[in-house]
This record gives sequence, structure tokens and C-alpha cells, in this order.
Amino acid sequence: MKNLLITTWIAFLFYPYGISADCQQVFSESSGIFTSPNYPTNYPSSTTCTYVFNTGSKISITCQKFNLQGKRASGSCRDFLQIHDTNILSKKYCSTTGPQNYITTTAYVTVIFKSDASINRPGFKCTYENVNTAAAAAAAAATTTTTSSTAVPDLLKKALNAYNSGSCSTSTQNKCGCTNPVSQFYSTITGNYRIVAATGIPNHVFDQGQQKPNPNKGCEHRSFIAIPVNPVKGSTYKAYGVGPVGIAISGAFFYNPLSSPQGDIAVFNEQASLDTCNGRTDQICRYYYDQVPVCIPGDSSCANVGYMRDGFPVYTFCTHPTKNRYLKSCYYKTSGDGSNQNNYTFNTTAKNNGDCDLDEANGFTFPDQRGYAYIFTADYPFITPGYYGTQLSDICYLY
Repeated sequence: MKNLLITTWIAFLFYPYGISADCQQVFSESSGIFTSPNYPTNYPSSTTCTYVFNTGSKISITCQKFNLQGKRASGSCRDFLQIHDTNILSKKYCSTTGPQNYITTTAYVTVIFKSDASINRPGFKCTYENVNTAAAAAAAAATTTTTSSTAVPDLLKKALNAYNSGSCSTSTQNKCGCTNPVSQFYSTITGNYRIVAATGIPNHVFDQGQQKPNPNKGCEHRSFIAIPVNPVKGSTYKAYGVGPVGIAISGAFFYNPLSSPQGDIAVFNEQASLDTCNGRTDQICRYYYDQVPVCIPGDSSCANVGYMRDGFPVYTFCTHPTKNRYLKSCYYKTSGDGSNQNNYTFNTTAKNNGDCDLDEANGFTFPDQRGYAYIFTADYPFITPGYYGTQLSDICYLY
């Protein structure tokens, strides 16, 4: 089985629900077993794990062993397992009741496991297997895309018309209170530029499962960026301001790590508002990720999940080309509690010595055709805080 879970855990003192780069597993075979970390001994605290199933068929999930921390007095789950079935979110399974013969509606499924900072239990052992029927295959084919045949050309047409006329509106609008938002994403090349257009709505379950419910719900913010097909890496690092820094292939936005112009870090200050896919919605109802998006389809290891404003792609956790570990950020906490960017210092010496790998923008040059790209990391800065590209494009809105 590919991409087996590595039982090495990264602890973050300031990160109550840290997503360890090692706590991920991808399944492509027709059947198999997945377990909580350290099973059958107790799973670790403050951990989020993702199990991605991309077998080409619906699957049936059954947990033969299931022992998580009990519920709160209110009846809500502390530690839980939840199934993300494209546009369906299962209930949270906790205590001693796990899924039994749960049959998914699509061929691409993500299971999320979260533990809090308190009591630990032995966890779970679950099996999955393909549901191979003609009806299942037809259903999977019908539901694996979130872009309709009529809506995409309209979005793309508007983006290309704006690009060709040199029109780019950077003014945002408060779109809160919308109904039935639709996820769309499109990427096409015209001349030397890639046009990336999206509605700002992800193609997965969103705005659900937060520890602290967010009153803002994601709404469409139709937009596009025109970025170089062959971006050039310059020699000068420049920091981003707050707000969108790129567009994900799910149709949502990427934000930099900050939650305020004063350098406050979103992961530290807004963690409770994260949904189960690691996204959140801002005050004008734009949905975005500022740490690794766990529900975007694709291999969770070094997958291209979108494009930044300078044209370079952004990847999820990536292994080092020659060392048996994930690529590491070169930012080190040198003061404070880690809640502000001023608490971190970029360690040039460590990078030169090969003790860490990524530059100031969390970028890395691969020794293959991928070239330079930005990398998500499990610790600060999580996503790129700035850029090295020589040409920075605005995100243009198509309201």
C-alpha cells in the first residue's frame, strides 16, 4: 500500500490542533485497514489526521474497534472521527460508536480524526472496501466534478474578457447572506499567461465542525488571476500583506499566515474557527486556507493544490529529494508565545548547513521539472508569508 503512515509526531506548544505532516495516509487500493495513530496504544493529544481514499469506486467503511474519549455533558464530541464524502459531511463519531457499513456516495472520500488536549484512548481500527457496481461507478462519475458545463464557460468568459480588456477590479464586496453558493474552478493558458478563475467556494464540505462556530458563511466571490506560465524567481524576498495570496484548485482562496496587519498569526489566534477541512471564512464571507487544506482532492503528499499571485504553484507537505524527512521551514521561534510573526527568526545558518530547507517565502527548488514552488509546512509559517516571483498579479474580482 502506498504512502503508509509514518508514526513520527510533531508537537506544537502553541498549536492546539496541529496537523502533523506524518499524520496523513492515502489509499488507492480496493480494500485495506486504517487506524488511529499509535493504535492499539493511546493516540496522542492535540492531533489532526487525514485518511484520503481515491480508489475509483464508492467504498464501505466499518470500524471493528472504536474507543475515543467520551462526550461532553452537552452531548458534543471531544475527540472524533468524521467522513467527508465530497458534498456530504457525516455525523461525528466518538466515544465507543464508530461507523458501521457506511457506504459513500462518491469515489473520493476523506476521513478526518481529531483529538483535543485532554484524555486519550486506544482509538480505532477500521476497514474499507470498494463497492463495485455499475450504479456506483455512474454515481461517482456524476459527482466527482463540482464545475457544471454551463457555469464554467460563463466564469471563464468573463475572466478572459476582463483580462483581454486590461480590466481588473481589486475592490471587494461583502457577500454575506448568500444562498446556494456554487464551487467553480478553471485554469487555461492564453499566450504567456495562465488565467485562473474561481468562485471562491470550495468543492468540499465547508464551514462545518468548528470548535467555535463562525457566524460568517462562505459566499461566492468570483475572481481570477492572470499569472505567468513560466514565472521567474528573483533574488529579493517581499512580504505579503493580509488577504488573498492565491487561488486553490478547490475554488477557494489562499491567505498568508497573518490575521492582522500587526503580525498576529491566524493559526494561533483563530484556530477554534477552523472547519474540518482546515479552512475558515472571513468577515466578508470569503472562504480560505492559511494552512494545509486537507480536503482538496489529490495525493496529500506533495500535491499541487493551487497557484500563488506570482505564478508559482503551491504544494502540500513534500519529502526532501535526498533525505528521509519532510521539507522543513527555516523559521525558528526565538521569543514570545509564537502568536506573532515577530516571535520568529529566519535562520540562514541552519539553511546553509542543510538543517532546514525552505527560503523566506517557504519556497523550494526541486531538482526535477517542478522547479521552484511554495510548500505547506506543519509549523510556522504554514503557507508562504511572501514571494520571490518577479511579477506579482492582483486578484481581480468579477462581481
